[in-house]
Amino acid sequence: MNSVEIETTRTLRVRLKDKHAAFLRAQSREVNFVWNYVNELGLKMLQREWRFCTAYDLHRYSWCDERRLVAAFPDRTGGQ
Repeated sequence: MNSVEIETTRTLRVRLKDKHAAFLRAQSREVNFVWNYVNELGLKMLQREWRFCTAYDLHRYSWCDERRLVAAFPDRTGGQ
């Protein structure tokens, strides 16, 4: 008799107090910004070099400071 394992996912619902909302919104914007940056970088590398980004490739570009990110995405950050 074969036993099939069923994997379930649990969802945790948490109610946040209003005093933390601004901080969490700011953090989520920063995470979303980096996520979009890495996705766009991966797409550009795939188009130019026909290969996917490795962790080493991403590290070279993601350690940079804010000025470099603003230069890369001026329309999204209010930069130049």
